[in-house]
Amino acid sequence: SDSENSRMGRVLVEALPSSPGGGPRRVVEETPAGTRYTLPMHRSLTLDLLRSLALILMIAYHTIYDAAAFGFAVDPFSSSWMLVARISLCLFLLTAGAAFALKKERGWGSATNEWNWMRKRTHMLLWVAVLVSVGTWLIEPKEFVQFGVIHMLTVGTLLLWVLPSSTPLLAAIALASLLLTFLLPEATHSSWLLPLGIPPEGFASMDY
Repeated sequence: SDSENSRMGRVLVEALPSSPGGGPRRVVEETPAGTRYTLPMHRSLTLDLLRSLALILMIAYHTIYDAAAFGFAVDPFSSSWMLVARISLCLFLLTAGAAFALKKERGWGSATNEWNWMRKRTHMLLWVAVLVSVGTWLIEPKEFVQFGVIHMLTVGTLLLWVLPSSTPLLAAIALASLLLTFLLPEATHSSWLLPLGIPPEGFASMDY
């Protein structure tokens, strides 16, 4: 009733001002105390929390890594800190893939929206990957980043364009790539196989 609306407030769903039409939406709760906005409806609280955890772990590990470089008595390559680094990496890749799947499931609105999103994301990741490689090559040519986390995200985004959306088929492709690690002889290993997780003999990098 009207009396209940005035006492309890009302909840509305509206388009974000910056995204009119079919853009993201947010929940607006109007109460006697004022108007309160919650997370956009297209966001996932679980993914946001996992991203936050990945970011915290990444900052913690790189703080230890830098501290060791400045002479502090810490070992970033110990089993415990390497576990922190690997958990952070896995969370970043997991949430990136899950976010894309969630976005695809909820719909792009149009083919143009999908193309624009993929194009902008790929361009951004590609330029960041190039800057990381060039920057680390200038600092340490022998151990510069040839294929790091950003490179992985770039390749993953590109693969989203060409790979089918069939889960069993994607699992088979992933398994085949993993088997290559064990089937290819050492002599065939080269830097071109880095995206498949097959580094060449004597490979060293600041990030891989």
